[in-house]
Amino acid sequence: MFFFKSGSDKKTEIIDKIPGIEQSGIEAIKALGFSKVSELKMQDAEELYYKLCSMNSSVADKMLLYQLRCAIYYATVKTADAKKLHWWYWKDSDGNDNLISDEELLQIYSGKNK
Repeated sequence: MFFFKSGSDKKTEIIDKIPGIEQSGIEAIKALGFSKVSELKMQDAEELYYKLCSMNSSVADKMLLYQLRCAIYYATVKTADAKKLHWWYWKDSDGNDNLISDEELLQIYSGKNK
């Protein structure tokens, strides 16, 4: 006799069901044009974050960046590590040490720096 695991271990394709992502993150992912989880595979979270900032002409909360990282991780790996399915796992470890400011990056991504 064979025993099969329930479908609970199966990864969902539904954007709204990505573990660790809050409603604001889900809405942002949809606003970026994604409709299935698999479309997020191997995307660049930082690029998507700044694209979203550019679309809204303002700098978004960094929590959105962390949620994008989490969603991309979930979409990319075959079996996700449960501790990595929380947006706060994806926070920057040493704070805001970027060599370029968020505002400068927003200008670059929006093409205003030409």
